[in-house]
Amino acid sequence: MLIPIEIATFALDPGTNLPVVVLKETSGNRTLMVTLDQFEARTIALNSLDVNQELPHTIDLARLIVEKMGGKFEKIILEDRDGGLCANLSIRHGKQTNHWTCRVSDGIALALRCNLSLLVPESLLIKACPEQDLTQAQKLGRTIAAIDTLRFGEFIIE
Repeated sequence: MLIPIEIATFALDPGTNLPVVVLKETSGNRTLMVTLDQFEARTIALNSLDVNQELPHTIDLARLIVEKMGGKFEKIILEDRDGGLCANLSIRHGKQTNHWTCRVSDGIALALRCNLSLLVPESLLIKACPEQDLTQAQKLGRTIAAIDTLRFGEFIIE
């Protein structure tokens, strides 16, 4: 099942000092973090703020070429491929739909610029947020199992 997602926020990963975009499911709380380089982050941020530049970005050129040739972007699906994320672009031309793979950052930027649905398989959200699909009892069980038994004397039950 494909889940619609949207940009929740931008942040800086303190461990790598690289920018990340946090994607959130539109009708839920699960999130997916995507690490970007500085240029990719700038492009996505400018698109999310709808800032127009003197010269078009590469994604604007891609959109113009596809449209001038009679095509239309339909949707963008973020997928797990070989342990990393990629974006699958669906482009319709007449009755035929073609699929192209690109960098996840370009897919996100295109989705923003073209006002497209940005989708992710539910399995990817489950993989990114395994704790959010657990019941309260399962979460408590994991928390208790993770406690170092040598430290029990340090806890006070109120």
